Amino acid sequence: MVKSTLTVSIVHDGSLDIRSACRGIQDMTQTMEGVGIAHASCKKTQPLSEQGYKVFRARVCGVTVEMAGDAAHSEQATQDFAEV
Repeated sequence: MVKSTLTVSIVHDGSLDIRSACRGIQDMTQTMEGVGIAHASCKKTQPLSEQGYKVFRARVCGVTVEMAGDAAHSEQATQDFAEV
């Protein structure tokens, strides 16, 4: 037997029932081939500021503000500044 530990982070608008999500993950993994026991726990929820969300997205998911198109200094603002 082998035990594998997975970490799942879910960013949501606050309306997600975290206990239902946890149960859903646990139920799904128990139906996978070769799985003897599966346990999911919901230990930590923390609010994210916009900056915190962008840092999480970049560091954990690899999506930078440039890739997402929501950088603080848009190309239009840079062009307007250059014209002045």
